[in-house]
Amino acid sequence: IKDGGTRMAKSSREQSFTILRLVLNRNTLQFIDDQAFNGPLLDSLVELDLNDNNLGQIPQMGLTRLRNLRKLYLNRNRINSLASNAFAGYESKDLIIKL
Repeated sequence: IKDGGTRMAKSSREQSFTILRLVLNRNTLQFIDDQAFNGPLLDSLVELDLNDNNLGQIPQMGLTRLRNLRKLYLNRNRINSLASNAFAGYESKDLIIKL
């Protein structure tokens, strides 16, 4: 989902699938809502691409509960400083950062 696109294709029948990688780049996101990744994504999401948005800081809402997050891409956002405890609240303990 990029360039502001939020429509999702609908299937004529129910399908079960797991999302491991989610790309939300170029959507002018300024913050991540605390409830943004509720449900199955809490356990399944391994890689999240938030490149090319308008985030002003490392997200503390919404992402902290992603238990298996290993890669978080934050290139080309408006983040200009990194607090020493920026990732202290994250449940994933093997987080790989790419700013």
